[in-house]
Amino acid sequence: MICDVCGNPTAVEDAKGRVHLLLTRNPADAGEESGRINRAVWVMRSSDQGRTWQAPQDITKDAKRASWKWYATGPGHGTRLQHQQDQSRNGRSVAPCDHSESVYGKAMYSSHVLLSDDDGETWQLGGNIAEDAHDQSSEASLVERGNGMLLLNARNHIQGPSHSSRLLTGSADGGKSWLRKQESMDYLVTPDCEGAMHVLRTKKQGSTEGGGPSLLQEKSTSEVILFTHPSTADRQDLMISLSHDGCRSWPSDKTVVFHHGSSGYSDLETLNDGTVLVFYETGLDGISLQSFFPSSL
Repeated sequence: MICDVCGNPTAVEDAKGRVHLLLTRNPADAGEESGRINRAVWVMRSSDQGRTWQAPQDITKDAKRASWKWYATGPGHGTRLQHQQDQSRNGRSVAPCDHSESVYGKAMYSSHVLLSDDDGETWQLGGNIAEDAHDQSSEASLVERGNGMLLLNARNHIQGPSHSSRLLTGSADGGKSWLRKQESMDYLVTPDCEGAMHVLRTKKQGSTEGGGPSLLQEKSTSEVILFTHPSTADRQDLMISLSHDGCRSWPSDKTVVFHHGSSGYSDLETLNDGTVLVFYETGLDGISLQSFFPSSL
């Protein structure tokens, strides 16, 4: 049986503790390669941390322009802004998305964000990432730095399947607009695959168990950005890369293999006690959830 497609779940928690799950849906015969794409955007809400969910609500008219073809929320998760200098933007929910549009008969892919300023009751389009023929972004991961700058780290849609220089851009106004020029991160080359970015602000305590070296600086309170990604063209060996300078560099000596074997899409989050959760595909084996303390790196 051929079934309709419903996927790309992207979670955002609002200030009231409710979880909003953005997702997309299309008929089985109207997918990305069909030539007649029919993609809709939906949101579901939970007030009990995902135990039960309200009926899904179609928000396509607010989240998607009429000229757009393919559309994907996330995948991964969004963020609720907390470090904006303009206090009116704090509490805003921001979710990364991507879409395609026909330009001179060819599909042009681009990233954008969805915004909510009323704890997920309504959603509207935020800024669209400017693209050109050389760099087209999709499947982006989003973080907010301590200075309020949003960083969007995206898969490069048009590069070859064996490698892809990630694309990076930023927003200084809470996702309403994005820097005109994306930076191609040639120093962060990964297989053509989604990757997850996450800000770690937990101060390191003590030393690594067993006395081994740690990738986090001793007694560091500086902001560290983590990025998970498979490390080979056939999506093997999930790696965690670290940047201490706001994604300007990802030194090879600050990279570790977190999982040996088949790996794919991933996501990251931190618990209140500082534990980092890594949620990732393991090929035909399914999906795995693992945890670590930052000092264990």
